[in-house]
Amino acid sequence: MTLLAAWLRLPPPKRALALEAAVWLTLARLLVRHVPMRYWCSYLEAATGGGAGDGGQQSRGRAVGRLVRRVARRLPFEALCLPQAMAALWMLRLRGVSGRLWIGVRQMAPGRPLDYHAWLTVDGESVIGGRPARACAPLPWPPPPAAGSARP
Repeated sequence: MTLLAAWLRLPPPKRALALEAAVWLTLARLLVRHVPMRYWCSYLEAATGGGAGDGGQQSRGRAVGRLVRRVARRLPFEALCLPQAMAALWMLRLRGVSGRLWIGVRQMAPGRPLDYHAWLTVDGESVIGGRPARACAPLPWPPPPAAGSARP
C-alpha cells in the first residue's frame, strides 16, 4: 500500500499526527545525514515537561512512539533509531511531555566495528528503540563540546 493510501485511510485527527510525524522524521533524517551533530545535539537535551510521573506521560509517550515507528516504516527513505527518537522527542515536547534521548554503543564481536543505537524514554520507560538498548552502554549525553567550539 502506498504512503498516500495508508494516510487517507486514517481518521482525520490521526492524519494530522501522521503528517506531523512524517515532517519531524524527515527533518531528523536530514539533520543526521547532512548536518554535523555539534550544531543540533543541544536540541535533544533532556526537556522539562509537566506532570512528571503521572502515568499519562508514559501513555502519551507510548502512543507517539507507536505512531512514529509506523510512519517511519512507510516513508520512502530509511529513518532508523536516531531519527525516530528525535521525531518522537520533538512531538512529545510540543505536547508538554518530557523525554530523554539516549545514545549507546555495543561491540557486536571482537575486532568488529561498534554498533550505535538511540532510544527515547519517558519517565524511565522506553518508547522508541527499547529492546536493542538493553545491550548498549549509554554514552555521556549531551556530548561535550569540541575543544575551542561554542555550543549554539
